[in-house]
Amino acid sequence: MKKILKKTLVSFMTVVVLLSVIGCKKDVPKTDDVVQLTLFIDVTGYSPQYKAWDGARIPEEVQKKLGVRLTTNDATVGGSEELNLMVAAGDMPDLVCVFYNDGPFSVLSESNLVVDMMPLIKEHAPEFYDYMGEGYWNFYKSNSGVNNYFVNWAFYPNAADKYAALGTWNRVPFSRVDIWNALGEPDITTPEKFLQHLREVRERYPDVKPFLASPVTTLTLGHNNHVGLNFLQTMFGIEAFYEKPDGSIMAAYNHPQYIEFITFMNDMAREGFITRDDLAATNEQFTSAHERGDVYMYIDAVDFLRYPPTGNPNVSYQAAPVFETTAGCPQAAIAGWTTFISKKSKNPEAAIKLIAYLAMQEGDRLNQWGQEGVDWEWNADGSPVYTDWYREQTAQSNDEYLRKRGGFHFSMNWGDHEWVSLNVPGELPHMRRSRDLYQDYFFARLNFLSLDPAGNIPEAIIFQQVKDYWLQAIPQVVLASSREEALTRFDNLKTTLSSMGINDVEKYWTTKSNRIVNAFGRDNLVLKGADNAIYHKFFD
Repeated sequence: MKKILKKTLVSFMTVVVLLSVIGCKKDVPKTDDVVQLTLFIDVTGYSPQYKAWDGARIPEEVQKKLGVRLTTNDATVGGSEELNLMVAAGDMPDLVCVFYNDGPFSVLSESNLVVDMMPLIKEHAPEFYDYMGEGYWNFYKSNSGVNNYFVNWAFYPNAADKYAALGTWNRVPFSRVDIWNALGEPDITTPEKFLQHLREVRERYPDVKPFLASPVTTLTLGHNNHVGLNFLQTMFGIEAFYEKPDGSIMAAYNHPQYIEFITFMNDMAREGFITRDDLAATNEQFTSAHERGDVYMYIDAVDFLRYPPTGNPNVSYQAAPVFETTAGCPQAAIAGWTTFISKKSKNPEAAIKLIAYLAMQEGDRLNQWGQEGVDWEWNADGSPVYTDWYREQTAQSNDEYLRKRGGFHFSMNWGDHEWVSLNVPGELPHMRRSRDLYQDYFFARLNFLSLDPAGNIPEAIIFQQVKDYWLQAIPQVVLASSREEALTRFDNLKTTLSSMGINDVEKYWTTKSNRIVNAFGRDNLVLKGADNAIYHKFFD
């Protein structure tokens, strides 16, 4: 911090210009009784439609409702340099949005620059407290025990009955429809049956690559997004972490079925279904390979099932069955982005009302779905559907539609998964097939989410080192010339990881997991979309 402050003092004029550009000054006036607030966003992937565009419909509706107008400013320099300058200068905008548990989050949540939201919530938005639930507020606190941030994309007990486990984001195996049908819709629900099926595909269709593996970088330690080879891991019942009966959390490679998974991967490699080129490929090369349509099976997001490969439009793909042991928990994070209200805010009461409104049902639906009767409506069975007007507008130009609609991202809840019905309508054949195949396998386990250490703490440094080593060593395990060699290399890998300090990381994971268990309760940790009424309402 001393180095940052020194840099700030030397570059005083730069700081002044920066703060004036992002609108951090305290003397921003009200206009026509509308409270003017500024939001600084230091995250990547902030979708353009969620910026408060001038003249956009959603921000105007929110302004009418709350009397608040928001100006957003993105970080233009990487590495959180601009935010560091703000912190060093002690001057802040009304609101700041950063990634949960990232470096800037740790700095802000333990600083004296942001407000405790709880007094504001209790006085100005008491319904917000009840809406999120006591477990939510008990967990999302600073290390000193203060609720000085709101985190979106968050799971919490009050939303458990609305959770949709199966959506466009889920990764699943795809198979070419023509070959699948020609082979009589085979049973591939065990590793042995799966391998035998690929052998038959290779024999019957020698010009087609039977299986396309994702780059090995998707076979990871820690959080698991289940892309590519990670999804094969879940088919053996292996989740992102291994939880022992005593509640301690260990790396997934300690799972009892991991040896079976490793030998299966080695079998795939020795039989030529996984190649060195596959594992060394970039994501662009992987995409290019299956876009030619000369691949029989690969793994990708459900939503891409509806699109034929650009290089071979006569080919189509469909969802393929998974192993009977599959445990599909695709979420990697218990939370997305965090929003802080700074102590320099001109109107913290208006700021908390804005956060609360956009997080609760009315504002969340407005922000995500658009205006009722314009963008969406209720159909006869009580499900939300897009209007014909919406479909006409997005068919012409989706980017232009989003620009005119506008919106906010920083306090979006997404605990209300009714929005899935708009984006994944059950009448789509590819989605219905996916539902039938996977609804019993997909779920979220809260105490496996957001466990990885971040920032510059010792565990985070160790974790980065063990991840780097893992990504170098695991291809050699998969590509070994025999099962025996694969298992020997795997044992050596584990020994090396232990010497590098993976045990310290596992202790950190366990501590974080215990916090989640204590906040939400063990009975609320697993959210199974197939068990929830809202899921069946949309997809039955």
